[in-house]
Amino acid sequence: MLRAAGCLLLVLTGAGIGRLYSEKLEYRYRTLCALCEMSSELIIMIEGYMTTSEMLSSLSSGDKYRELTFLSCDITKPSGRTELEAQVQALDTGSDIKLRLICYFDELGTCDMQREKLKAELLHSYLAEAKNALGERYHSDKRLARALGLLSGAFAAVLFI
Repeated sequence: MLRAAGCLLLVLTGAGIGRLYSEKLEYRYRTLCALCEMSSELIIMIEGYMTTSEMLSSLSSGDKYRELTFLSCDITKPSGRTELEAQVQALDTGSDIKLRLICYFDELGTCDMQREKLKAELLHSYLAEAKNALGERYHSDKRLARALGLLSGAFAAVLFI
């Protein structure tokens, strides 16, 4: 009886780990979608002659970008820039995306409108490319994670018997 309960726990643990990893993939994809949408809104805001503070306060005011906590940082102050860097590093994305975001927000508001728009368009195209690359394998990786979790738990249970 105890052995059967232990086997069931192993199977459930494996399934839980697989589900946890698939939820992590889903969170990463949602974050990339939000970043991509945020970058497209930045382009529109730059075209509308908004200042850096106005853009960031407009983006951080709603619930739309709740996951992007770095938008609430005041980057006009040096402490705000270090806070922004720390919050971007905490995002669940690739290190290249983090680096590009930090570089973009470090230079935000230092150029004329045309260069600001060009930098925002480059950031948007990079984020859109990363989102599309993850989106192509997102659903299959999510199913694979769940299946591998369940199967590894079942394999551990078989070894336990």
